[in-house]
Amino acid sequence: MLPISPIKSIHSPRISITPTEKHILKVPSTKQDKVNLDAAIYSKDSTSDSNTSLYDKIGGNTLRKSFSFWSILGVGFGLTNSWCGISASMVAGISTGGCMVIVYGIIIVAVVSIGVAATLSELTSAIPNAGGQYMWTKLLAPKKHAPFWAFLCGQLAWIGSVFTVASMAISLGTMVTSMYKLTHPGFEVKDWHIFVAAELLHWFTFLFNCKQTWLPYIASFALYFSILSWLTISITVLGCSKGDFQPASFVFKDFNNQTGWSSAGIAFITGLINPAWSFSCLDSATHMAEEVMKPEVVIPQAVMSTVAIGFVTAFSYVVAMFFWWCIGSVCYGVCLTSGL
Repeated sequence: MLPISPIKSIHSPRISITPTEKHILKVPSTKQDKVNLDAAIYSKDSTSDSNTSLYDKIGGNTLRKSFSFWSILGVGFGLTNSWCGISASMVAGISTGGCMVIVYGIIIVAVVSIGVAATLSELTSAIPNAGGQYMWTKLLAPKKHAPFWAFLCGQLAWIGSVFTVASMAISLGTMVTSMYKLTHPGFEVKDWHIFVAAELLHWFTFLFNCKQTWLPYIASFALYFSILSWLTISITVLGCSKGDFQPASFVFKDFNNQTGWSSAGIAFITGLINPAWSFSCLDSATHMAEEVMKPEVVIPQAVMSTVAIGFVTAFSYVVAMFFWWCIGSVCYGVCLTSGL
C-alpha cells in the first residue's frame, strides 16, 4: 500500500480548509481514503463558528436560511401528521381486525419508526444535504457500484413521493366531499368528485410552494394548528359522550376479522397498513438541510420530535375515538352514508 502523506490545507474555488491537529485531511490513495475524504467534506469543521457547518462553507448551501427549528418541525410533522393520517384511513384498519389492531399497531409502528428516525438522524448529523438518501448512498456504497445504487435509491424515493402525494390528495379529497355530503343529504358522492377534489388540491399545493417566503411561517402554523385540532377533537369527543363510553375490551381486546383471511395473524399484519401509513414521510425534514442553520443538529431533533409527537397524538386520538365509537349506532350510520 502506498503511503498517505498529510497535507496542510486545501484551496479551490469551492473549498478552503486548514485542518487542525484534531482533524487532518490526507491525499486519498485508496477507495477507503476517498470515502473518508468525501465524508470529511460534508462533516462539521472543528474550526468553524457555531452557526456554520463545513457543508455551508464549501458552497453546498447557497439558499437563504429562513427556517427555524419550529418551522422545520412543522414541515416534518405537517407531512407525517400521524393522528390525521390515522383518522383518514381508520375504517380500513378497523375492518381488518377491529380497534385493537390500530391501537397496538400504532405502538408497533412507532417502535419501528424510532429506528428509522434514529438512522436518518445519524446520517443527517454526519452528512446534511437536501438530497438525502441518494447522496448518503453515493458516499457510503462501494465505489464501483455507488452511482447505480444512488440512482436506484433516488428513483425509489421519487416514486414513493409520487404515491404518497397521490394518497394524501385522495384522502383529503374524500374528506372534503364527505363533509359536503353531511351538510347536503341529497348529494351523492361519486368517484370523479373525489378525483376533481384531489386534483384541485394538487394545483393548490403547487401554486402555494411557488412562493418560498411563505413556507417557514405556514409550516410553523401547520404544526400549531394540527396540535390544536387534535386537542379540540379529542376533548370534544370525550366531553360530548357524557360518560357513555364503549367498554375497555372493545378498544383493547376484541378482534374482529373481516378481511376474508382465515389466519388472524395475516389479518393483523394487513391492518398495520393504517398505522404504517400514518408514520410515513419521516425523511421530509432531512431534505430541508440547505435551508436551516446548523442542519446537523436541527434536522435530527426535528425528525425524532416528529416520531414522538406523532405517537402521542395518534395513540391518544384513537383511544378517545374508540371509546366513543358507534355509541347509539350514530357513528356507524354516518360512516356508511358519508364515506367518512
